[in-house]
Amino acid sequence: MTEKEIQKFWEVNLCGNWFIKSKYPSTDFFQEYIDFRYNKEHHIKKIVDFKSSKGKTVLDIGLGVGADALNWAKHAKSYTGVDLTKAAVESTKTLFKLNNLNYENIFQGDVISGFDNFIPSTNKYDIIYSHGVLHHSSNLNTALSNLKKYLKKDGKLIIMLYNKDSNKTKPD
Repeated sequence: MTEKEIQKFWEVNLCGNWFIKSKYPSTDFFQEYIDFRYNKEHHIKKIVDFKSSKGKTVLDIGLGVGADALNWAKHAKSYTGVDLTKAAVESTKTLFKLNNLNYENIFQGDVISGFDNFIPSTNKYDIIYSHGVLHHSSNLNTALSNLKKYLKKDGKLIIMLYNKDSNKTKPD
């Protein structure tokens, strides 16, 4: 699939919102979604130490509704979020507004084309995070190469890629 086809799908299918009964974009919706996300994907808070971003700069790729973004932004010295879709960008900005967080560094962008039009290539991040996103890109190698130029030399890249067995409750 091309980035445009991927974008078109996710633009009308805000990640995970079909599981939530509360009306979007209410406070109840976001709380229900956050509860759902960390219950369904319980591994995230076991593996990802959001608090470790204290005093650090974070670049988050693939925002979805904004649950992980909220956790990073609560702790990081500075937070930048990027998503392929306007829907995810607006959702995350709304969640940040509801939590009195700065949402100026949340952008719509494409990891394949790169971010030079809104993030200076001189910006380097302590942490680059992407959970369940990069495998959707049309070229994983290009995506990783584009991210690498924004990572500090001693920075940390945290990514999760789904595979065909990711939804199994136990291995074969």
